[in-house]
Amino acid sequence: MSDNIKIRIINKISDFFEKEGFEPSEIHLTTHEEMDLMALSHDDIGNASGRIFEKGARVAISEAGGKLFGKKVVWDSESFEVK
Repeated sequence: MSDNIKIRIINKISDFFEKEGFEPSEIHLTTHEEMDLMALSHDDIGNASGRIFEKGARVAISEAGGKLFGKKVVWDSESFEVK
């Protein structure tokens, strides 16, 4: 089983920081990663898990300021990456 989306995002942010020397400001998500956010538990993301399950990831995150892990989320990207 692959790592959950939270771990994959954190790993991408860490890899970017190691390579570039600074934190990325955006998380680019494909529709696949957007759907993966629905599978996160309360332990993974706290109270946001209920809002994501109820409203969908895009609406819940947009209503909460449009950021995930402190980074702006770019939806419908062609590839999963951080910039």
